[in-house]
Amino acid sequence: MARRRSELLDVEFLSRLERLELNVRKLSAGERRGDVATRRRGAGTVFRDYRAYVIGDDPRFIDWNAYLRLDDLQVKEFEVEETPRLLLLVDRSASMGLREEAKLDQALKLAAAIGAVGLIRNAAVTCTLFPGDEGPTFRSRGSILRFLEHLATTEARGAARFLPSFQAATPPGRGLGIAVVLSDFFDTGQHAAALRFLRHKGYVTHALHLVDPRDARVRPGELLELVDVETGRTLRQRVDRGLAAAYREAVAEHFRTVESTCRSLQVFYARVDIEDPVERAVVDLLRRGAMVG
Repeated sequence: MARRRSELLDVEFLSRLERLELNVRKLSAGERRGDVATRRRGAGTVFRDYRAYVIGDDPRFIDWNAYLRLDDLQVKEFEVEETPRLLLLVDRSASMGLREEAKLDQALKLAAAIGAVGLIRNAAVTCTLFPGDEGPTFRSRGSILRFLEHLATTEARGAARFLPSFQAATPPGRGLGIAVVLSDFFDTGQHAAALRFLRHKGYVTHALHLVDPRDARVRPGELLELVDVETGRTLRQRVDRGLAAAYREAVAEHFRTVESTCRSLQVFYARVDIEDPVERAVVDLLRRGAMVG
């Protein structure tokens, strides 16, 4: 379904997002210098302290003025300014496309806002739309329009394939920052292994569970044809009171299972009602998850 970039993130909301700061304590080293000073020492630009010279130190950092005064070799140390990293993993599987892609629309708007905050603060934002997309990386606020275009051109299709999608999306190494997963988690159980994989890789992981209240609404007496849009399996069934109650309990149990899995893996979990206003949901999620200050 075609979308315009402005449908995902309008100019007024973007200006309000500019006031939010990324929580750099949850963001680890990147590939190049950015505007966030970390506590790691090295050849950066922000002076930190002096220490005694040892063989092998770079002579460029010797304080020769101190040597002339004190006859003692001292080396300047600096804080390394590093690019924070943000990994967005957006589920675009077929179940996210139900009812004119209502869940996918909400997920893309949330991803647009979170990614924009990262780009405004010079984070390296990798955006993977799964299945089938390993995800380009965007850098600096000048790439916001290209980032929104990447989100706007997607459509729901196929099965989620959580684990192989996450494996393809993450570069080698550990401690790469924050990972945010946006999904309805209607899969065949792969999400637990996929979230565990992100935690093992060192990501501070956030799971945003997109919920459409209509998924749990069934009325006794209805003749339903239930279709698993990701596998194609169908079931025709007339709903009585007992079946309606059992269906609602199955949906509630699914929610509890996803939340429990996240808690056990130390993954921040939030349930997002797609009928809630996007801006309120975004700011609340960012702050509750301590991604921003």
